[in-house]
Amino acid sequence: MEYYEIHGDQKPQYYDGEYHPYPARGFTAVNDGEVDTSTLTIRIRTGTRPGDMLFATANVVSARFVDVLTSLHATGYTTAPIRLVKDGATLATFYVLRIHGRGGPFDPVRSGPCYSKSNPTKVFAYEGAYMDESRWDGSDLFFIPGLGVRLFATERVAQAIKRARLKNVLVEHHSECGALAAVRKWREKHMKK
Repeated sequence: MEYYEIHGDQKPQYYDGEYHPYPARGFTAVNDGEVDTSTLTIRIRTGTRPGDMLFATANVVSARFVDVLTSLHATGYTTAPIRLVKDGATLATFYVLRIHGRGGPFDPVRSGPCYSKSNPTKVFAYEGAYMDESRWDGSDLFFIPGLGVRLFATERVAQAIKRARLKNVLVEHHSECGALAAVRKWREKHMKK
């Protein structure tokens, strides 16, 4: 199975903000109860303009992003509106993705552990993000237990996001979305001879 990590890029965007009021439960995890989002805002402190995914706020996306998911009849998520506010003025309505899809548990062996030189028994990073696919629930959008709030998507969703040319959204194959892979890509790009 091919799957991808979807996350915000650090290009021009609102990159520093705060929730108000701060949600008691993370919107990016399973939400067992209803949450009143009528007054939920993100107060933007610094930044230039919003892209289609906000980097500093977990899974806050534009209406364009939600339209891509809706057109595919994607599964594994619901949305809640959230206002972007800067200097007291409402800039836009975005949406928080509430992800309830679940991948199989994180597979550290297949993910390519890298060990510390000073302590060869300690893993300090992974090359990729592999899971036990036999325990994936089949959702188009999902988290992998053991990897925190990182968002993963099936190939059809990832390809649709790429075709839509959403701004500030990165789509990376699961085999290349680990910390070491990111460092390797940066070096290849910036340390050319």
